[in-house]
Formats: sequence, structure tokens, C-alpha cells
Amino acid sequence: MPVSIQINPQQLEEIHGLLENIQNGAERAIRTALNKTLTGAVALTAKRIGETVTLKASMIKDNITQDKAKNYRLGAMMQIKSPPMPLAAFTTNPTAANYQLRDIGNGVSVKVWKKGSPVRFRHAFFARTPNGYIGLFERRDKRRLPIDEMRGPFLASIYEKTPGLGYDVETASAERLLRELDHQVTYLLGLNASD
Repeated sequence: MPVSIQINPQQLEEIHGLLENIQNGAERAIRTALNKTLTGAVALTAKRIGETVTLKASMIKDNITQDKAKNYRLGAMMQIKSPPMPLAAFTTNPTAANYQLRDIGNGVSVKVWKKGSPVRFRHAFFARTPNGYIGLFERRDKRRLPIDEMRGPFLASIYEKTPGLGYDVETASAERLLRELDHQVTYLLGLNASD
């Protein structure tokens, strides 16, 4: 799911020419524009994935890493790296919050895809781990232990299965980068003029 946005050499030359009298002006403008574009790409990705599956946007964002532009390393990248998402993070019935209020032993229904139907897991149950985390588990066999946490799809595969998402993120990011570059150049020129 690599998303690649590049500034063409002519644009770079223009930015360097416009900001040649400002110390590190071109680098500052490009770095800030890239980082703001990256933040927008992450927000758009989380929003669109949230329209496809029943995960909360905050959980999606927590699983997207941002490698921001720094100093003279003028590149930025977002990457989705996560293990399979815990099924408890999707829409469940009963919910993880009130699992103790319902009859135990009836299983749990999980709805992963917004356009799909819930799937009932007859032997699934919620449990709280010693660190306070509530997950959806099932036993490996008829004994009480060991138990395994139930997991759904990888976030990266959800990204790939969301129609048009890669194209939309790339297009929106390219447009935003141009706007941000223009804004940063104007801002830095304005600062320099007021000195």
C-alpha cells in the first residue's frame, strides 16, 4: 500500500529560487508542507477505512505509523503495520463494555464489514486480562486453559480491499501538497518582508 507523492524538479527549483534569501527557506517550506500532507493522508485513510469496517477511527490511526520529514531528510511516509485486528475492536453483540451484564455462554456476534452480516461465534467470550484489556477469546479445546484471542483481518488488507482508497489518498495528497507548498512559501516570504 505504498503511497508516493513527489515534488517535480521544476517545482523544487522554483521554491529554491523564491526562498534563496531565507536561511534554509526551501527546506523549511518543503518539510512543513510534507508533514501537513502526511497528517491529512492519515486522517483520510482512517476515515475511509472507518466507512468500510466497524473499527473506530482512533484505533485505525493508532495502527498507522507516520515517518515525518526532518531537517534535510525531505521525505514523508505513512505505513500500516499491524497484526490482525482484535475482533473485540469491531462491533460486537454483546459489547465488550457490558459483557458481564449479559448471559454468559451464548457466544458473541461480530460484525467486521459495514456492508456484511454479523458472524456468531458460539463459544467466544470476553475476558479481562491482568493489565485491564478486554478481549474476545475462545478455548483451544474443552479445558479451561489455554485460551486464544480471536482476531480479524489485517488493517493493511482492509486498506487494499477498500475500493479506490489508494487512488483517493494519492490524489488528495498530491493536491494538498501543492496547496501547502504555496502556503509555506507565501508565509516565509511574508516573514522575510517584515524583517
